Amino acid sequence: MTRRVMENLYKELEKYGYTFIEQGFRFLDKRYDGNDDFVSYGILRRGDGYAMTPMRLQDILQMARRKKTYMVQVRGKKEVHSSSMAANQSIPLQKNDMVVCFIQQGLLQVMADARKSVAESFRNSFWYCQENEKALALDEAFERLRKELVLFDTLAHDVHSLERNSVHFRRFVKREAVAYMEMDEMMTCIENVAHQRQAESLQMAFVTLYYIC
Repeated sequence: MTRRVMENLYKELEKYGYTFIEQGFRFLDKRYDGNDDFVSYGILRRGDGYAMTPMRLQDILQMARRKKTYMVQVRGKKEVHSSSMAANQSIPLQKNDMVVCFIQQGLLQVMADARKSVAESFRNSFWYCQENEKALALDEAFERLRKELVLFDTLAHDVHSLERNSVHFRRFVKREAVAYMEMDEMMTCIENVAHQRQAESLQMAFVTLYYIC
Protein backbone atom coordinates (compact mmCIF):
# COMPACT_ATOMS: atom_id res chain seq x y z
CA MET A 1 0.00 0.00 0.00
CA THR A 2 2.62 2.56 0.97
CA ARG A 3 4.66 1.84 -2.16
CA ARG A 4 1.56 2.79 -4.13
CA VAL A 5 1.19 6.00 -2.11
CA MET A 6 4.81 6.89 -2.82
CA GLU A 7 4.38 6.16 -6.52
CA ASN A 8 1.32 8.44 -6.52
CA LEU A 9 3.48 11.21 -5.06
CA TYR A 10 6.03 10.72 -7.84
CA LYS A 11 3.23 10.92 -10.43
CA GLU A 12 1.88 14.13 -8.92
CA LEU A 13 5.37 15.64 -9.06
CA GLU A 14 5.56 14.74 -12.75
CA LYS A 15 2.18 16.37 -13.38
CA TYR A 16 3.67 19.68 -12.21
CA GLY A 17 6.91 19.37 -14.15
CA TYR A 18 9.16 17.63 -11.62
CA THR A 19 10.86 14.26 -11.76
CA PHE A 20 12.02 12.16 -8.83
CA ILE A 21 14.60 9.58 -9.86
CA GLU A 22 14.49 7.04 -7.06
CA GLN A 23 17.90 5.54 -6.36
CA GLY A 24 17.02 3.38 -3.39
CA PHE A 25 14.46 2.72 -0.68
CA ARG A 26 13.89 0.96 2.62
CA PHE A 27 10.63 0.07 4.35
CA LEU A 28 9.45 -1.03 7.78
CA ASP A 29 7.86 -4.45 7.53
CA LYS A 30 4.26 -4.78 8.75
CA ARG A 31 5.31 -7.23 11.43
CA TYR A 32 6.93 -4.30 13.26
CA ASP A 33 3.58 -2.52 13.73
CA GLY A 34 3.97 -0.44 10.59
CA ASN A 35 2.20 -0.49 7.25
CA ASP A 36 5.28 -1.15 5.13
CA ASP A 37 6.12 2.50 5.81
CA PHE A 38 8.63 3.81 3.33
CA VAL A 39 11.82 5.86 3.04
CA SER A 40 13.18 6.62 -0.43
CA TYR A 41 16.29 8.40 -1.67
CA GLY A 42 17.05 9.96 -5.02
CA ILE A 43 17.32 12.93 -7.35
CA LEU A 44 14.66 15.64 -7.63
CA ARG A 45 14.77 17.48 -10.94
CA ARG A 46 12.72 20.04 -12.83
CA GLY A 47 11.81 18.98 -16.35
CA ASP A 48 12.91 22.35 -17.75
CA GLY A 49 16.25 22.24 -15.92
CA TYR A 50 15.64 25.47 -13.99
CA ALA A 51 16.59 25.91 -10.35
CA MET A 52 14.27 25.03 -7.48
CA THR A 53 13.00 28.36 -6.17
CA PRO A 54 11.55 28.63 -2.65
CA MET A 55 8.07 28.91 -4.16
CA ARG A 56 8.54 25.70 -6.14
CA LEU A 57 9.97 23.88 -3.15
CA GLN A 58 7.01 24.97 -1.04
CA ASP A 59 4.69 23.49 -3.67
CA ILE A 60 6.61 20.19 -3.49
CA LEU A 61 6.44 20.17 0.31
CA GLN A 62 2.67 20.62 0.12
CA MET A 63 2.34 17.80 -2.43
CA ALA A 64 4.29 15.57 -0.05
CA ARG A 65 2.15 16.67 2.88
CA ARG A 66 -1.03 15.66 1.08
CA LYS A 67 0.48 12.19 0.71
CA LYS A 68 1.42 12.15 4.42
CA THR A 69 5.10 12.29 3.54
CA TYR A 70 8.05 14.40 4.67
CA MET A 71 10.88 15.57 2.42
CA VAL A 72 14.44 15.89 3.69
CA GLN A 73 17.09 17.67 1.64
CA VAL A 74 20.59 16.18 1.34
CA ARG A 75 23.22 18.84 0.71
CA GLY A 76 26.77 18.63 -0.60
CA LYS A 77 26.38 15.74 -3.04
CA LYS A 78 28.00 15.76 -6.48
CA GLU A 79 26.85 12.28 -7.38
CA VAL A 80 24.37 9.72 -6.12
CA HIS A 81 24.96 6.04 -5.63
CA SER A 82 22.19 3.78 -6.85
CA SER A 83 21.33 0.69 -4.81
CA SER A 84 20.57 -1.11 -8.08
CA MET A 85 24.04 -0.50 -9.50
CA ALA A 86 27.44 -1.96 -8.71
CA ALA A 87 29.04 -0.64 -5.54
CA ASN A 88 31.61 1.42 -7.45
CA GLN A 89 29.09 3.13 -9.74
CA SER A 90 27.20 6.35 -9.16
CA ILE A 91 25.15 8.91 -11.07
CA PRO A 92 26.53 12.47 -11.42
CA LEU A 93 24.14 15.29 -10.64
CA GLN A 94 23.06 17.76 -13.28
CA LYS A 95 22.91 21.49 -12.70
CA ASN A 96 20.02 22.41 -10.35
CA ASP A 97 19.40 18.80 -9.30
CA MET A 98 18.53 18.23 -5.65
CA VAL A 99 19.17 15.09 -3.63
CA VAL A 100 16.25 14.37 -1.30
CA CYS A 101 14.73 11.67 0.86
CA PHE A 102 11.01 11.11 1.21
CA ILE A 103 9.85 9.73 4.58
CA GLN A 104 6.30 8.51 5.06
CA GLN A 105 4.72 9.87 8.22
CA GLY A 106 3.68 6.41 9.35
CA LEU A 107 7.30 5.50 10.03
CA LEU A 108 7.78 8.36 12.48
CA GLN A 109 4.38 7.63 14.03
CA VAL A 110 5.49 4.06 14.75
CA MET A 111 8.58 5.51 16.45
CA ALA A 112 6.58 8.00 18.50
CA ASP A 113 4.00 5.43 19.65
CA ALA A 114 6.55 2.73 20.45
CA ARG A 115 8.88 5.17 22.22
CA LYS A 116 6.14 6.24 24.62
CA SER A 117 5.17 2.70 25.64
CA VAL A 118 8.73 1.42 25.82
CA ALA A 119 9.98 4.39 27.85
CA GLU A 120 7.16 3.99 30.41
CA SER A 121 7.79 0.26 30.78
CA PHE A 122 11.55 0.71 30.83
CA ARG A 123 11.37 3.09 33.79
CA ASN A 124 9.84 0.29 35.85
CA SER A 125 12.63 -2.14 34.96
CA PHE A 126 15.24 -3.53 37.32
CA TRP A 127 18.19 -1.91 35.54
CA TYR A 128 16.61 1.53 35.52
CA CYS A 129 15.63 1.31 39.19
CA GLN A 130 19.22 0.32 39.97
CA GLU A 131 20.38 3.46 38.10
CA ASN A 132 22.45 1.38 35.73
CA GLU A 133 24.57 3.71 33.58
CA LYS A 134 23.50 2.18 30.26
CA ALA A 135 19.85 2.18 31.33
CA LEU A 136 19.93 5.86 32.27
CA ALA A 137 21.68 6.71 28.99
CA LEU A 138 19.01 4.87 26.99
CA ASP A 139 16.25 6.66 28.89
CA GLU A 140 17.86 9.97 27.97
CA ALA A 141 17.97 8.81 24.33
CA PHE A 142 14.22 8.13 24.46
CA GLU A 143 13.59 11.67 25.70
CA ARG A 144 15.80 13.20 22.99
CA LEU A 145 13.87 11.24 20.38
CA ARG A 146 10.55 12.53 21.71
CA LYS A 147 11.71 16.13 21.43
CA GLU A 148 13.30 15.65 18.01
CA LEU A 149 10.21 14.08 16.45
CA VAL A 150 8.07 17.00 17.65
CA LEU A 151 10.58 19.57 16.38
CA PHE A 152 11.00 17.90 13.01
CA ASP A 153 7.26 17.62 12.43
CA THR A 154 6.72 21.27 13.40
CA LEU A 155 9.19 22.55 10.80
CA ALA A 156 9.01 19.85 8.12
CA HIS A 157 6.57 21.55 5.73
CA ASP A 158 8.00 25.08 5.93
CA VAL A 159 10.29 25.85 3.00
CA HIS A 160 12.21 28.45 5.01
CA SER A 161 13.16 25.74 7.52
CA LEU A 162 13.79 22.98 4.97
CA GLU A 163 17.58 23.13 4.75
CA ARG A 164 18.22 23.76 8.44
CA ASN A 165 15.66 21.20 9.57
CA SER A 166 17.03 18.59 7.15
CA VAL A 167 20.61 19.04 8.32
CA HIS A 168 19.59 18.94 11.97
CA PHE A 169 17.40 15.85 11.59
CA ARG A 170 19.96 13.85 9.62
CA ARG A 171 22.66 14.71 12.16
CA PHE A 172 20.35 13.65 14.97
CA VAL A 173 19.58 10.28 13.35
CA LYS A 174 23.24 9.60 12.65
CA ARG A 175 24.33 10.60 16.17
CA GLU A 176 21.61 8.63 17.97
CA ALA A 177 21.80 5.48 15.85
CA VAL A 178 24.21 3.63 18.16
CA ALA A 179 21.81 3.85 21.12
CA TYR A 180 19.08 2.08 19.13
CA MET A 181 21.34 -0.43 17.38
CA GLU A 182 22.65 -1.57 20.78
CA MET A 183 19.46 -1.41 22.86
CA ASP A 184 18.83 -5.18 22.79
CA GLU A 185 20.58 -5.90 26.09
CA MET A 186 18.59 -3.30 28.01
CA MET A 187 15.29 -4.30 26.43
CA THR A 188 15.53 -7.84 27.86
CA CYS A 189 14.73 -6.36 31.27
CA ILE A 190 11.24 -5.30 30.13
CA GLU A 191 8.81 -7.92 31.43
CA ASN A 192 5.75 -6.85 29.45
CA VAL A 193 5.75 -8.94 26.25
CA ALA A 194 3.75 -6.36 24.29
CA HIS A 195 6.26 -3.66 25.22
CA GLN A 196 9.15 -5.93 24.25
CA ARG A 197 7.57 -6.17 20.81
CA GLN A 198 7.22 -2.40 20.65
CA ALA A 199 10.88 -2.06 21.61
CA GLU A 200 11.73 -4.21 18.60
CA SER A 201 9.46 -2.06 16.43
CA LEU A 202 11.20 1.09 17.67
CA GLN A 203 14.60 -0.37 16.91
CA MET A 204 13.65 -1.50 13.40
CA ALA A 205 11.95 1.83 12.65
CA PHE A 206 15.16 3.62 13.58
CA VAL A 207 17.16 1.26 11.37
CA THR A 208 14.78 2.09 8.51
CA LEU A 209 15.02 5.82 9.15
CA TYR A 210 18.82 5.65 9.20
CA TYR A 211 18.61 5.26 5.42
CA ILE A 212 18.38 9.06 5.16
CA CYS A 213 21.98 9.21 6.42
